[in-house]
Parts: sequence; structure tokens; C-alpha cells
Amino acid sequence: AIPIRELLTLDDVCEPPRPLELGGSGGGESLGIDARSHPLSVSSVSGSTQDSVGSPFPVSIPDWFVAAKPIAHGPGQWLIQGRESKRGIALAMKVIDLPQHIARGQRDHVLDACEAAARVQNRNWVTPIVAAIAGQRLAMIRPWVFANPWPYSQRNGSSPETIKRQLSAIAFALQAAHAVGATHGAVHPENLLIDHDGRIQIVDAVCTGIGFLRWLDCCNQGSSAQSQLQWRMALDAQDLIKLIADHCQSPNSSPPLPSLNELERIAAQHPSEACGRIGDHVLRGFA
Repeated sequence: AIPIRELLTLDDVCEPPRPLELGGSGGGESLGIDARSHPLSVSSVSGSTQDSVGSPFPVSIPDWFVAAKPIAHGPGQWLIQGRESKRGIALAMKVIDLPQHIARGQRDHVLDACEAAARVQNRNWVTPIVAAIAGQRLAMIRPWVFANPWPYSQRNGSSPETIKRQLSAIAFALQAAHAVGATHGAVHPENLLIDHDGRIQIVDAVCTGIGFLRWLDCCNQGSSAQSQLQWRMALDAQDLIKLIADHCQSPNSSPPLPSLNELERIAAQHPSEACGRIGDHVLRGFA
């Protein structure tokens, strides 16, 4: 029912991308990428958070990822822009440091989570193309999104209807992810972009410093895989509620602040459908 409601309430629906095989030997067939022939590997700056020793990149760049240039760099995180060599498609490589204590089995679970993120079929979810672990770093390549950051959209006076549609689009995208066993892990403004059509784009699922640490905490609980997934879904729902609350708590905000108790009730009573139901609640104008 949720995908049908999305089709009815959100315009310009496009055909979702075909899921891509990921993992240490994953490839990006639709982009002409063969990651098995060009795996990601550790560069000379491995173990350092500073650009140094002959390379500005934290991992070696695959041959097919050309014209690479660093775009942003924070503690343990890097964003690199490039393009696919054959078709010139703009790509982004996100790299994050992994904790020193991460076990081999946990590394496999990370790549499984990246593969699940690639199965999500929603126009607001930017799917990964290739993911690999190189030394103590996770690197993920995804399409480059030409867009403005979410805070820019807020500052430039989006209409109440636009805000409502953007928030609901985030909620429905998260529900689409949860439906195929995927989660994001860190839904906050830095991972939300507004493209030139005014459409929300959710980027860097799994591959975020905060999100990864939360994911690792979940795995450390020793619970079943299903319980871990439920916990990660609940974290996404809480991030969504916080995003709605933060956006609508401004003195001049419109639409008005929803009942946080009601959103929390939805998340508690419908854990598997929380984000979709919250999206419905947003579309109804917090009635």
C-alpha cells in the first residue's frame, strides 16, 4: 500500500534503477564497471587522516574512476568526485575509517548492508554502485548528485507544501529501504540533498561515520539478525522524527509542529512500517 500511495502523492515518478551486485567483488554492470578487475586497495596514506605521502586520497583510485578530485575531508571521512571512464557518468566515492577493533565477520556484515542498500528501489534513495573494504576503510562509489544541501533549501524559503512533500518523500524512501531489509543509519541534514528539480536525494546509506558506529553497536549486542535489523529500522525512524521536529520547531515554521507523542506512538506500535506511516501523517498535514 505504501508504494501505491507514493505513486499517487508524488509526481514525476521515474523507473527505479536496477539493483547492482555489491561486495568485495561487486561490480557496476550498468555503468560498464568491473570492480573485480580493479578492486579498491589501501593507498600510501593508510592509517592517516591527513592527505600526505604522495597521494591526496585515502584509498587507491580504481582505473575506471577517472578525473578524481577531493571535495570534502573531515575526521575519518572523505568525499571524492570523479567520473566513469567509458561513459563519463559523474560518480562520488565516499570513504570512512573503520574502528580498529572491527572483526572479519563484521566486515562481511558491512558489505551485506551495502548490498541491501543497493536493492532499494525509490527515486529519492541514491543507490550505491560498488562497495569495498580496504584495510581499515570502507569505500563506497555512488552516482554524483548535482544538488544543494538540505539546509540551503530551508534557508531559501521553501513553501509549506514543498516542505511537507520533502519530509514525506524521506519517510517513504526509508520505508522502501526497510521493505527490502536495508537501512540508512544516519538520516540527518548532511546526508540529504535537494536536486535541481527540487527532489530530495538521500545519500551515503551505511557509509557514514555516525551511522556505521551505531550499526556496529547493534551488531555487538549479540542478538539475531532480524533483531538487529529491527533496531536499525527503529534508529532510522527516530532520525526521521528528529528531522521533522527540528524542521518544524522554528518559530515561523509552517506546517506547524506535529505531535511528537503521536509520531513516537506510530514508531512504537508499527515498528516495521513506522516510516511509511509517519510519511502518511506528514502528508495529511499532521492532522
